[in-house]
Amino acid sequence: MHCGVKNTGNQDIIKHGFKPAIIRLPNTPTNPVLLKLQKQRFYCKHCAQTFIAETPLVEKYCCISKAIKSQISSELVETQSMRLIAKRYHVSSPTVARTLMKASKGLSPKGNYLPNHLGVDEFKSTSRIANAMSAVLVDTHNRRLIDIIVDSKQASLIDYFASFTWAARSSVKTVSIDLYTPYLEVIRTCFPNAKIVIDRFHIVKLLNETINSHRIKVMNAIKTSRPSDYKKLKKHWKLLLKNAEDLNFTDTHYVRQFGEAISEQRIVDYLLSISYELLVTYTLMNELKYAISTHDINIFNEILHGTKNQTLPSRTRRTIRTLAKFLPYIHNALKYTVPNGPTEGINNKIKLIKRTGFGYSFALKLFTNTICERTKILHMNYNAIKMACF
Repeated sequence: MHCGVKNTGNQDIIKHGFKPAIIRLPNTPTNPVLLKLQKQRFYCKHCAQTFIAETPLVEKYCCISKAIKSQISSELVETQSMRLIAKRYHVSSPTVARTLMKASKGLSPKGNYLPNHLGVDEFKSTSRIANAMSAVLVDTHNRRLIDIIVDSKQASLIDYFASFTWAARSSVKTVSIDLYTPYLEVIRTCFPNAKIVIDRFHIVKLLNETINSHRIKVMNAIKTSRPSDYKKLKKHWKLLLKNAEDLNFTDTHYVRQFGEAISEQRIVDYLLSISYELLVTYTLMNELKYAISTHDINIFNEILHGTKNQTLPSRTRRTIRTLAKFLPYIHNALKYTVPNGPTEGINNKIKLIKRTGFGYSFALKLFTNTICERTKILHMNYNAIKMACF
C-alpha cells in the first residue's frame, strides 16, 4: 500500500476486484507450463490508491517465476548459447541476459583483496566500437578469476587499481603480462613491490612467429622459380617451429614431397638449405628457445649480445630489439616460475563463449558487459550464483 495504514475493523482497506496474470512455471519434459492467476486487488480509503496482492512464485511486476530464473542461472554455468537457453525455457534472449546481469552483481570482487601473484591479459570483446579490448585479471597461483575490466586502456586500468587500498596493492609480488608496453606503466604506478614477469609462452610465441614469418617470405620468393621447394616449405611448416632438440633423426617415414622415407631432422635440414637467411633466423631463435627452456639467463644474454655485430634479416632484428627492450622482465620470467596459463585458459573460454553465442541479438552496448559477466559466471561457484539471484 502507499500510505502504510494498517487494516482494522473499520474496513480501511477493502477488496477491489481481481487482476488476471499469466505466470510462466518450469516446463514439463515436452511442453511449457502457464499458470492463470487471479491476483486480488485492494483499495485503500485513506489514500484512494489501489494495490495488488503479491505471491512468492514471482517477483513484483514480473510474470516469469523464480524457479525458471533459477534454472536459467544454472544453465548459464555451462558453455552454451544464451539464445539456446532462451528457446529451451520459452523466454526471450534479453530475459536470459537480465538474469545473467543480476546473478553477476553478487559475484563482483568485494573488499580490497588482490592476490600475491596477478596475471593480466586482454581479449577482444567486440569489434564494432572504438574501445574493443577488455582486460582479464587472474590469480595465477590459485588459478582463480579475479575480475574482468571492460576498458583495457592504460588510464582506465590505473583508475581501476586506484580503487584498491595501498596495502592491497603493495601485497602484490608478481604481475604476469605479455609483450604489451602500456601494461608496464600501469604496474609501475599501481604496484610498488611487484616484479614484472613476461610470460614465457608469449616469448616463445614471438620467436616462432619470427621463424614462420621468414619461412613465408622465402616461400613466396621461390613460388614460381622453385615450385617443388615452395610446396615443401608450405607442407612442413610445423617441423620448423618444433624445438631443434626434439626433432626425430632416427625414425623415418615416407613423405610424398620428397619421394622417399625420410626423418624429421633431414626434412628440416633440407628446408634450411633453401635459404641462408632462414637458416640464420632458425638457428638464432632455437638458441633463444633453448635458453628459455633451461632458464639460463647467462646464455640468453650472451646470445642477444652476440647479435649486435651480426647481419640479420629485418624481422629477426626487430625481434631482437623487442627482446632487448623487455630484457629485465624476461630475466624475471626465467627466474620466477610464475605461470600465466590460467589467464590464457580464461581467454580461450571467452573465445568459446563468443563462438557458441554466434553474436548477441540484443543491444550492442550490452554486448561487452554480457561477455564479461558470462565469463565470471562460468568461473564462479554455482551456489554463490543462486544466493546472488534469490
